[in-house]
Amino acid sequence: MNRCALALSLILGLVIALLTAGCGKRAEEKAAEKKAAEAVNVVATELTGEITDADRKALSKYPKGTEPFRPRWANGKLRAIGFVCDDKPIGPCAYYDENGRIRTRGTYLYGAVQDGEWEQWFADGGKQSEGSYVRGKEHGEWRYWHRKGGLAMEGSYDRGRKHGEWQSWHENGGKQSAGRFLDDAKAARWQYWNPDGSSAGEVDYLR
Repeated sequence: MNRCALALSLILGLVIALLTAGCGKRAEEKAAEKKAAEAVNVVATELTGEITDADRKALSKYPKGTEPFRPRWANGKLRAIGFVCDDKPIGPCAYYDENGRIRTRGTYLYGAVQDGEWEQWFADGGKQSEGSYVRGKEHGEWRYWHRKGGLAMEGSYDRGRKHGEWQSWHENGGKQSAGRFLDDAKAARWQYWNPDGSSAGEVDYLR
């Protein structure tokens, strides 16, 4: 084999090797992308019951480096399901107890900042609370329930501070209190009731 033929053979061999390595790397990337997509589908299905276009659009906006987050209890049951970025939860996330019952569900912004609708449940499966956050602070209407069932309290927040009409109820369902909050403090006239429904008095708060 002359020098030209030998040189050409070496060049072709090098090109083939590079192409093969590139194809192998691309195949690995595709496999990783497929695995990540499957993980995303699992999370979306678990949290919403179905995968919607809105879910896909939201997930596509997560920062680079976001990974599925699925720790488990010692008994093998899921402890949480969602995503993490820079070691902090991001996006839709749900937390479960050791028996597999959901305890908390909501959405995080980057940096583990709660945002949007959040729900909590007692260990027996009864609803504990529901409401919304705006960048880490309660905002809008919130509801809280007694452990044995029945509404315990409801009212509104304004950026983390109670504001507006609030009401509460005894465990037997009877009204307990009713009044207004102004910038996280009771204001104007509040009414109170005993568990038997009789009046427990009124108090005027100066604000």
